[in-house]
Amino acid sequence: PPGTLPKPLSKAERERLIQTLLPTATHMSRAQIPEDLLERSNAESQALRLRLVHGATVVFFSAGYSGKRFVFERAAALGIKSVVIEHPDSWARSLVDE
Repeated sequence: PPGTLPKPLSKAERERLIQTLLPTATHMSRAQIPEDLLERSNAESQALRLRLVHGATVVFFSAGYSGKRFVFERAAALGIKSVVIEHPDSWARSLVDE
């Protein structure tokens, strides 16, 4: 019924909660990598970017049309966990079974 959702946290409560969350290993290691190293166009930097993205979770809001399937296949090949927010009748539902 309407009005049964919990009240939102105040700004101070949100900030306090955020500060208690531990950063992920990727976040901590990413902070130690020089920006220019990630932006270089060489094999070493590309390998580093691929290692950083492996195991990440990406949320997709809308799967698009079925021709976009390659995006999810590439993400899986890179070791990315994909979360797709989509209508239950979407073509992307079949990806769950794969």
